[in-house]
Amino acid sequence: MVAVAEDLLDRGGFARIGQALRGPDVVHAFEISMDVAVELYSQENAVGQALLSLAAVDRDASSAAARLNFGRREGMRRLAERMHAQGVLRDDVTVEEASDILWIVTSFETFAQLYRTRNLTPQQVGDRLLAIVRRTLYRPQLASLGTEP
Repeated sequence: MVAVAEDLLDRGGFARIGQALRGPDVVHAFEISMDVAVELYSQENAVGQALLSLAAVDRDASSAAARLNFGRREGMRRLAERMHAQGVLRDDVTVEEASDILWIVTSFETFAQLYRTRNLTPQQVGDRLLAIVRRTLYRPQLASLGTEP
């Protein structure tokens, strides 16, 4: 099962998310990474959903699901720290709160809830997830990014 997860990550090109996150402008980097993530999540939806469903009842599948999320929590913590350092976070949002919100927003499970149960397109899912981040984390002058005037 872990080999299936590894194959999914490699074949799906999930390294592209990390590459996008390394951009110097943290807002641009995060928003590009979200575009990549929703594209990949939609392409690999069936396998990801199967692994996560099995994880509830199978130890091997649980290890595979853990592999899919390996490092994401720490990565979102580093991203929140970068957002704070670059003055992106609202004054009333701590790095810890931002880290938790980013962790939830970037999860396959969150994507799947909107994609499968709400029948949204990957673009619509991405737009909604970015709206959550913009409205809850970004300073007001950044919150309107990507929206129509």
